[in-house]
Formats: sequence, structure tokens, C-alpha cells
Amino acid sequence: MSDILIHFPYMHKEFVLSGLQDRALFLNPGLDIKDNDNYFLPESLVLSAQEARSYLNECLRFGEQFKKPSDMAYFGLKGFEDFYADTTLAIKSELLGSKEQKKSDQRFLELKRAQMLLLLRYALEERLIELGQIDEKLKKSWQKFEEVLGVEKDDEDILARATFQAHSMCSTGSSPMNVEADQGWEKLLHPFALFLPENGKLMVVEQKIKDGLAEMNLPIQKEIIDGEEVFLVTLQSPFKK
Repeated sequence: MSDILIHFPYMHKEFVLSGLQDRALFLNPGLDIKDNDNYFLPESLVLSAQEARSYLNECLRFGEQFKKPSDMAYFGLKGFEDFYADTTLAIKSELLGSKEQKKSDQRFLELKRAQMLLLLRYALEERLIELGQIDEKLKKSWQKFEEVLGVEKDDEDILARATFQAHSMCSTGSSPMNVEADQGWEKLLHPFALFLPENGKLMVVEQKIKDGLAEMNLPIQKEIIDGEEVFLVTLQSPFKK
């Protein structure tokens, strides 16, 4: 049986070099994705596509209540499980009674938490892609603005300072996708391990993540694909221990 390669930690092709996008599948955390040809949908997901989208929408609405991230500091004390208890998914589970009670073993709860974390990560990547597109449009707009003004050499320094100030006010920062996309990847190892097929391996391209994995003493196979060194990582499912 040939190996099934899954991109890690990204779930969108925009974060992977174009030459490597089709060399592995992207993990689908349980959403109804239109362009689903290059996605792997685990059979062990516990939330349906409708439930997954509902949970994600509730999380996004919850986040919109806060004007800045620091306002959510108290939420860290409340905890992930308490937030889930307030969602319609939890209410639905209570209404179903004994039917859902049979599934409430440790494995079901662990899979549910893992899927929720992957859903939030997927939503984060979508937001970073949107910010990157906005940033690119702003850069193109300033380029056209400079062309219209007919910038001369003597004016370059003055315009550069003005452009930087205006761009800083409108932009979310330089290369937000590159800066933020690989943050917290360690927390995704466990969820990915839970949903990997028996013959599945993670394909890692990002150097920072490769360095981190090398320090964990995981089974790693190095290969050159499309001129790039990639790590193929084997993870053991926690349920097989």
C-alpha cells in the first residue's frame, strides 16, 4: 500500500510552493470545500460538515465581540471545554440524550476537540490569505499612484516616506502569511496524528518546522521533491499506543 502524503501544518495551497502543492494532499477538517480534489477527508471526523460550519461560525461571532485580542485574555481562564458547553452543538448533544451519551467516551471527546482545533486553524489560514490579498492590492495601488504622479529621482525619498507611512496605516503588516502561518504548529501534531490514515505521512517544507521536528526525534525521511528538501514524518496515532 503506497503512502498517503498530507501537507503539514497548512490546510491551504497558498502556503505551499506551487511546485509542491500537488505532491501531497491537504487535510480537510470536515468542511464542505468546493475545490476538494486535493484534499483528504478523514473518516474518523465526528462533526458533520454542517456541524463543523456551525461551530466555526459561532467561534467567529464570539471573536467579533472583542475590539482587540487583549480583551479576550480572561477567556484563557475559562477554557476550551467551557466555551464548547455554551454552543448550540453542546445543547443539541444534550437534547439527543442517550444516543449521544453512548459516544461520549474518551476517544470521541478527544476526536471532537482535535477537529475543533483544526477548524479554527483552517479559519485562521483563510483570514491570513484574505489579509495577504488586501496587502497585495495595496502595494499595486501605490505602484499605480507613483506612476500617475510621475515620480522623479529627487522626489523618491520624500514619496517613499509618505508611502511607507500611509501603507503602515492601512496594512496589517509585512507578509502576514509568512509571519503568522507557522505559529503554533506544535499544537497541530496531535490532531493531525489522530486523523492520519494508517499509511499516512506528513510532508513538511517550511525550514523552521523541519528544524523543530528534527529536535523531537520523530521518524523522519528526507527527500528532494521538485528541487526542495522535504521531511516525510511518520506519526503514531495516540489510539494505537
